Amino acid sequence: MRSTLHVKKIIGVSLLWLAPIKYVEWPIAYKRLGRSNRVAKKTMFKKLNSKRPKPELVVIGWIEHIDLPDISLMNIRTKIDTGARTSALHATQIEQFSRDDVPWVRFHVQITETEDGVDIEAPIYDIRHIKNTGGVPEERVVIRTTFQLGGRSWPITVSLTDRASMTFVMIVGRTALKGQNIAVHTRKAHLASFSDKQRRPKTLLIKDAS
Repeated sequence: MRSTLHVKKIIGVSLLWLAPIKYVEWPIAYKRLGRSNRVAKKTMFKKLNSKRPKPELVVIGWIEHIDLPDISLMNIRTKIDTGARTSALHATQIEQFSRDDVPWVRFHVQITETEDGVDIEAPIYDIRHIKNTGGVPEERVVIRTTFQLGGRSWPITVSLTDRASMTFVMIVGRTALKGQNIAVHTRKAHLASFSDKQRRPKTLLIKDAS
């Protein structure tokens, strides 16, 4: 009787050990191939992802008009700059203060020279040392806000800095686009938003070819 139970126990443990092999054996083998055997790794990767739905890739222009509804800033002419890591918004009169023991920031934004500027208050997300266009690190206040483009929206972090001498009021860095299935067309603008001369936005969708 004991031997029978012992055998059943061993079989049960064996089944528990073998069950995950179907799912973990391929990734382990994939890692063991190393960098040299790229063809084999590519073939194995396709097998691992053959049953996963392919996401749609949204192509946007290197210039877009975007919205930041949380802080009531709409139709901002923005440069999509994948060479920059962090997004930046033109802001002046930046003043830190406390509200209910929570750090906040008050700042002034003027989108165009013909429009009146607006005073904005928002919670401080972080204080970071970020390199400016000259490569010099400077301390900046960072806020977190909702970003809208082409009918989609997601939260991003934005640093506040004086961009009065720059062409664009705002730049969107690569961190803001990470994980959003977005590609940037380096020679076309306004593929996902209104331009100054367009009446309706255009959105270009292509299937992910990977």
